[in-house]
Amino acid sequence: MNKLNKLLCAVALASVGSVANAGYFQLNVGNNGYDVDAPTCLETFASAAFCDDPGNAAIIATVIASATDTYGTGDADAQTGSFSEFGFNQLLGTSIYDFSNGSIFGDFYDTNIVSELNAAGVTDGVSGTALDGLANVTLNHPTSGQTNLDTLSPLAPSLDTVDGEGFMTTWGLDTQFHMSGTLSAGGPSYTGGFFEVYFRDANDAGNDFLGFSGEIVGSSLQAANLDISINLTYAAQGFLYAGATENGTFQDVYDIIDTKGGYSMLIDTNVNPPVPTLDSLLLVQGDDDQWSAVRQSTLDGSVNAVSEPSAIALLGFGLLAFGASRRRKA
Repeated sequence: MNKLNKLLCAVALASVGSVANAGYFQLNVGNNGYDVDAPTCLETFASAAFCDDPGNAAIIATVIASATDTYGTGDADAQTGSFSEFGFNQLLGTSIYDFSNGSIFGDFYDTNIVSELNAAGVTDGVSGTALDGLANVTLNHPTSGQTNLDTLSPLAPSLDTVDGEGFMTTWGLDTQFHMSGTLSAGGPSYTGGFFEVYFRDANDAGNDFLGFSGEIVGSSLQAANLDISINLTYAAQGFLYAGATENGTFQDVYDIIDTKGGYSMLIDTNVNPPVPTLDSLLLVQGDDDQWSAVRQSTLDGSVNAVSEPSAIALLGFGLLAFGASRRRKA
């Protein structure tokens, strides 16, 4: 390789390596009814004496929480303010390792889909002795609080102070995923599967819909930090918007996917330890009689936008290709 091609290769690779999380989002929930002020006790019960009685506090809280009125800032539109991350805390991940050869190394998948868990033998509350022969392990199905994206960082869920449109009070975002790959002594590598995000109406499930979804295209692991790359192949029209700056122009991701064939996002989370220890694994038998070793862990992290390759990266690749072409013709 001559000096020019070495330089171009270095530029191209350095540019690709510098691609980082970037960008902002907005969500349009489609109905301003999600974002009106919460009802007061007096509005609900029409009795000042009842509302002032401390003994009625629990009843008041329960009734107001289940009222059809919704919580929010009461602004004039149905679009959230700008945020940079979908955050999650205590998301339950179940890793199912193929144990047919007597080892956890090899194929595995992570899922939070109840039908898949049951089929693999992970019924809710199943328990037994771990693979170390000592510890007891109990496996559960995820609760609603263990499947949701609970933060639009840094926008919400700080109620009544930001333009969150009632997020986490009148509506929320729920995940469903199946992510597959291989486990080695160095940790997991994800190569396939999907990640879906659903809009959930807190009062009417008939309004729920798939907000966006994508294919798992790769991963990288550094210590206990795991990045999983997603290529969005679907976004509900008029729901998810993306922009390069907080206060700049936002474009419907539906249109981006239609134009470019996809939209890049990244799950930034933890996996600790990257290789499960024997005391955390329970052996179960699935409907197909296959044995699997199973670990459950709770995950914290975020889902972010990924910047497009920079102009210099594209230039570097173009020049590198040009240099390679010249060598072939020489």
